[in-house]
Amino acid sequence: MPNDLQSGRYIAMGLRNEETTIYQPIKRTGGDYNPNSLRGLGTR
Repeated sequence: MPNDLQSGRYIAMGLRNEETTIYQPIKRTGGDYNPNSLRGLGTR
């Protein structure tokens, strides 16, 4: 982890999380994108 003492910055590269992945991809179908489904997701 190199750091720059003059500017007070550091770069963290190549770190790995030891915990399991929490994020799971969302499986979408064509029905998720019909007008009625999209209307419910919108904000006004």
